[in-house]
Amino acid sequence: MIRVTAVALGGIVLLLFAFILEVGTGHSSGVVTNMATHASPIWKPYAIEALKTVGATALAVAFVNIWLETDDWRRYFEERIKSIIINQSYINSLDNDTINSLMKRLMKARFKNASIDSERSFLDHFNTNIIDYMGRPFRENAVAVVRYTVSGETWLVEESCTYSCRTNSGKIQDSIKFVADEPTTLSFAEVTITNPQTMERFKLVNYPEDKNGLERLSVGISLKEYEHIDNLVVELNTKYSFNKRMYATWYMLEPTRDISLSIFYPPEYKIEYNLFVTQRNIVSANESSSGTLILSYRGWLLPENGIAWQLLSADAQAIPTS
Repeated sequence: MIRVTAVALGGIVLLLFAFILEVGTGHSSGVVTNMATHASPIWKPYAIEALKTVGATALAVAFVNIWLETDDWRRYFEERIKSIIINQSYINSLDNDTINSLMKRLMKARFKNASIDSERSFLDHFNTNIIDYMGRPFRENAVAVVRYTVSGETWLVEESCTYSCRTNSGKIQDSIKFVADEPTTLSFAEVTITNPQTMERFKLVNYPEDKNGLERLSVGISLKEYEHIDNLVVELNTKYSFNKRMYATWYMLEPTRDISLSIFYPPEYKIEYNLFVTQRNIVSANESSSGTLILSYRGWLLPENGIAWQLLSADAQAIPTS
């Protein structure tokens, strides 16, 4: 574009110079004066015509180039505007309402559906109930081991559960909670955390030595002091008992990626279980006649997702879980 501008300016200068020469020779006015005149050099008229021709040609060439390059400039500015809009720093400057509006328009364009955000649509459900989980801390590699022994009409249970706390926006989950199924009698609870950077271990709860341990667990033990430690390992060991006719559950309190559950029970019993997950096709289940069930789920679970199970005698019927 700079070269085109230079050509156009050159053409204007040449035409202006030709005009000055022409005026100086008196050709352009056609006026005869009483003053004495001097004969013009014979080459001057030819020079004037040449300057006019070259100047006019330069202007014509410049205008044609501008016309031809208009589409290129339009595309250039379109690409610049697009890069500015897509740039992360620009998106970060938008308020939440503008971002939500932009997301809806993107979904309409992505799926070619102008009504995709209608009331009670899946997008409406997603924006109302699911999207906020993306900004929450999560757990990873949750592993639970549950061992059953029988005592009359009661199950005696020893359970251990470990998981890694992962940061989101620089923070992990704000507390550790343990919610026991009702009616359950908890006789022992121990909570230990491990700093993966230093491998230091800290015991946060030791019940019944810590008389307020159960209450603290039900309300939530604060992790404020450790909130910036990614991959903080939590280990929860418990012992409890409950009626044999009841079923047990393990459901997620935080968004969780990848879980494994191992249940060991007397071989004269059978186990019935149900999964509350979104992708059953990624569940791996291994059950043996010796009284072992190992379940693994390599994917994401949302809060309230999880597993329910019940141990039954061979001829008993399972209690519905819903």
